[in-house]
Order: sequence, then C-alpha cells, then structure tokens
Amino acid sequence: MGEKKNIYYARTYRRIKIDIKKSIIFTCLMIIPAMILFIANIDFITEAMTSLAYNVLQQVIPAKDMSIGTSSYSILGKVTYLELPTKYPAFSTICWNLLLCLVVIFLLQIIKKAGRPVAVFVIFSMLIHVANCIFFILAPEEFPYSLSMYSDIYLKQQLGIWMAFILLSGLVVGFLGEGRYLRKVITFFGIMAYSAVFGVIRYILFMYLLYEFSVFYMALLFFVIGPMFDFSYVVSIYAIFVNKTIKDYEYGSKKGAWEWS
Repeated sequence: MGEKKNIYYARTYRRIKIDIKKSIIFTCLMIIPAMILFIANIDFITEAMTSLAYNVLQQVIPAKDMSIGTSSYSILGKVTYLELPTKYPAFSTICWNLLLCLVVIFLLQIIKKAGRPVAVFVIFSMLIHVANCIFFILAPEEFPYSLSMYSDIYLKQQLGIWMAFILLSGLVVGFLGEGRYLRKVITFFGIMAYSAVFGVIRYILFMYLLYEFSVFYMALLFFVIGPMFDFSYVVSIYAIFVNKTIKDYEYGSKKGAWEWS
C-alpha cells in the first residue's frame, strides 16, 4: 500500500554525457558564422528595422513628425534610427501617476500567496515608476534623453543583446547532450528568430507609446519589457530544450547514458 512501482537512481552525482571535441566543433560552427554574418549586416539590419517602423508608424503619426537619423556603432558599422519629437508630461500627469502607483503597491500587499510572484513583479515595476515620478517632480529639466536619442540607444542596445544571444545560446545548446544536432540548431535559431521578431515589435511599440504619452514612461517600459524580459524568454525556450534532452536520457534513445561523479 503506497509503495512506489519504480525507484530511480538519485540525480545527485550524475550528469549528461557529452563529447567535448564534437561539442566544441559544433558550437563553433554555429556561433562563428552567425556572428560574422550578423556583424557584416548591422547597417542593413537597423535600416530595415527603421524602415519597417517608419512605414507602420506613419499610419498613426504625421509624416512631418518623423525622420531618419544615423549614427556610428563603434567600429562595427552604422546605425539607422527613427527620429521623433520629444513630449514631456504635465505636472498633473506626474502626480496622478505617483498616486496610482502608491495605491497599487498598497493593494498588492494583501495579495494571497498564490499570486505573490506576479504581485512582487508589479510592485517592483511600480517602485521604479515612483522613483521616476519623484525625479520628474524635483528635476524634470535634468532628464537626459530625447526620444530620438532613446531611439538610437534602443537599437544599439538591441544589437548588443542579439550578439550576446548568439554567443550564449550557442554555448548552452552546443554543450548539452550528445547528438540531436537538428534539435540544437532549431533551438539556436528559434531563440534568435523570436528575439528578432520581439525586438522589432517592441521598438515600434516603444516609439509609438513614448511619442503619444511622453518620455515620462521611458523608465517603466525599459524595466518591464526591456532587456530583462529578453532573458526571461530565452530561459523559457532553453528550458524546453533541456526538458526534451533530459527525456532522451530518461526514457528515449539515450536512456541510461549518464556520467557519474
């Protein structure tokens, strides 16, 4: 009564078996060509992103308010970005935002344990916006960014994120398990494809919201769906890959092929 039908080995001292040489070769074959191809086309990538953003936003923003700017991206190439006029918030808007944030933070303190992780994230976001509100009340003239400057910075930041993802995803996928190279390639390019689509959509969304509602919301957007959000979906995709790989070693073709230490 209550006895387990299957008793599995403890996982404390086991790890997935890999062939180091094959893993290094495969990882280099993914990372090096992808990185070279990406860096060689930085000019084209930002130009295409900006052109798409311009064509989408001209449906809701007057053409006279938009133009195309360029800047250099270190020694790697040229960045083409969207230039838009900067809108600053009214004092009443800042005060209402501050009051709303404080009310939300207070109400979330009574959230039950089941929804606590989401509540903590929202509280964290509200605290950032509270600090932002205080800054705009005390020293709005010291705010360092125009919308055009942020547009340029966003694209440079996104390029940096994509290069980091090429390196990181190549390393973590290439050195997990033996074989299943098609799955590894799909995971690697799946991460990059998802990041590319999300990065472009987010750029268009940020530019519209900051143009429409002012740069007052720049910090909130950056911390809520900025670079930290990028790493969360990368971890999610990688977790799916790890789960599939582990199942091969638990029940599939590589069952029992563990290394023990």
